[in-house]
Amino acid sequence: MDSTLVDYLTVMPYIALLPSLLCGLALSIHDIRRTTVPRSWVAAGLGSQLAVNAVYAALHGDVLLCVRPVLWACCAALLMFLLACVRPGGVGMGDVTSSIMAGHAVGVYGVTAFMGWWALMGMLGLVWMAVLVRLGRSGEGRGPREVPFVPPIMVAALCSVFLG
Repeated sequence: MDSTLVDYLTVMPYIALLPSLLCGLALSIHDIRRTTVPRSWVAAGLGSQLAVNAVYAALHGDVLLCVRPVLWACCAALLMFLLACVRPGGVGMGDVTSSIMAGHAVGVYGVTAFMGWWALMGMLGLVWMAVLVRLGRSGEGRGPREVPFVPPIMVAALCSVFLG
């Protein structure tokens, strides 16, 4: 491999996360407007992020760069699903599926980024809910207390990569 090749995952992490960032932006806008999360969009974002990770893993000859994010995505889905089961209606299945994509993207950067993502997601989620409920903008056409949670999930994922 050429020694002048720049490791974009380290130097510019948003390049490697571009599929998840773009899909996360689209999901966030859709979730704010409709309080639904199209699972086909999540599948497209997850598939494209997996492809980017597979190419990166192949370039570096490390299969774990492709396997670890999948395991972190499963952990994220399991944790969110457990939260959804603890209080039905508190966390929707759209939030669970979008956390799979975000967990996969953050999982490339390891346990520190993953834990930071969860901490930031909790803090940002509380602020997000308070602001939207206070403004009376918690889901058009839905219950008065239904808050779209995909934006805090995606913003926390982005921040955890840049801060970690």
